[in-house]
Amino acid sequence: MWIEKFREVMKAKREEKLKKIYTMQKSYVGRINKRDLAMMGTGLYWGEGQKGGSSVSVSNTDPEVMKFCLLWLEKCFGVNRKSEKMRIYTHFYSDMDVEKETDFWRRTLGVNKPQFAKPYIKLSKRSDLDYKSFGHGTCRIQLSNVKIKERVMANIQIFSELADLAVE
Repeated sequence: MWIEKFREVMKAKREEKLKKIYTMQKSYVGRINKRDLAMMGTGLYWGEGQKGGSSVSVSNTDPEVMKFCLLWLEKCFGVNRKSEKMRIYTHFYSDMDVEKETDFWRRTLGVNKPQFAKPYIKLSKRSDLDYKSFGHGTCRIQLSNVKIKERVMANIQIFSELADLAVE
């Protein structure tokens, strides 16, 4: 019983500490403008995006990352998230409810059902995984737009040149 009380007290202390850090960082970051968003989106694409081909494509299991990706495309490139050039690909495990998870991604991203490609179903089961970070499977947003892809890749090249300068 005292162990449970100790855990509760420690959890409350951690939460309070994290709240203070969040408040401090929110003040430090300040208001995010369109340029900030463009830089953050380019970094996301550099790390999580598919570099080959002529489309802008980002995959992740984290719904917040995928929502941010759409925000980046909308605010920085004027893309409509319901555009027919925007396709959503999902990757699920055989023990997942495909309809339910597809609906989760549709609602979370604010896109239309016809934008979804046929889901890929992996034969292994999510319940067999040691880690459960794939709560809703993997989602990939793919925008067919060569001009946007070229701009993003140019930004990545600029960032990589900055990384080269930092080594000197």
